[in-house]
Amino acid sequence: MHNEIIVPSIEKSSIKIFNAQDVAWEEGSCDWHIHNEFEIFYLLEGAKIFTVKKQTVEMKAGDIIFVNSRVPHKTLTPIGSRGILLQFKTDLNLNDSDFDNYLFCFIDKAKADFILFRIKSDIKLQMEQCILKISEEDRNRKGAYDIFVKAYVYELLGYLYRNNILSMPTDYLQLQNISKIIPVLDYVNHHYLESVTLEEVSVLLNVDKSHFCRIFKNITNTSFINYLNFVRVYHAEILLKTTDKNIAEIAYETGFCTVSYFIKTFRKFNYCTPAKYRKILAENTNGQRNHDL
Repeated sequence: MHNEIIVPSIEKSSIKIFNAQDVAWEEGSCDWHIHNEFEIFYLLEGAKIFTVKKQTVEMKAGDIIFVNSRVPHKTLTPIGSRGILLQFKTDLNLNDSDFDNYLFCFIDKAKADFILFRIKSDIKLQMEQCILKISEEDRNRKGAYDIFVKAYVYELLGYLYRNNILSMPTDYLQLQNISKIIPVLDYVNHHYLESVTLEEVSVLLNVDKSHFCRIFKNITNTSFINYLNFVRVYHAEILLKTTDKNIAEIAYETGFCTVSYFIKTFRKFNYCTPAKYRKILAENTNGQRNHDL
């Protein structure tokens, strides 16, 4: 299983676009892989075969497929095929004091491994229009094209949420109680690189450790330690992408007490070690650079 690290084609976003201009002149395949981004593929011409877990789907021209994040899949592209591929995370910045962006990203999920849009429907037409607009902006690259691409991706996300393909994290949270743990979320956001203990965060809510753990789990449907580790790994990914710091430095600078625990936790969220993550990222970045030349 190959862990694919997506290199965005739109700056300051998680959006990757593969905008096929010509039909495939030879058969292509992509073996089993997994990535943290959602994937949408719109087949313009020919055929394409997606295998998602144990299910195989043969796409026809005009079909759109949505593949959930972190779902193993592989593809086969016959000669004469052409399509538009989008890969992206939600990356929603709510700017809402009653919610937490890290928690949003952590809980955000889709309701199915994949969905094939074949029959004419409002959602298929809406997605089609968004994808074609994204494709046009990416091809022409006029002024502020990146802003338009982001806007259309957000519109696409809106349709996915409104049609219950993606589940709003609010479906999994007790929003009437979220205010109770805001001091804890804020504390983690500002102190994740330090040694955060249950004793410290329990005091913020004026309860004992066991009661705190129950409160946090009941409201967020995850454990406090799991959430804390997610925030730390999130920042470790940024350091792996933007600095030359070694793995040990990054581990300690993001709050992990040992390198081995950092590697184990990083693997849990990314399906690979930090060193492998950086290597894949470098390979993909070089590949993208060569492609753009």
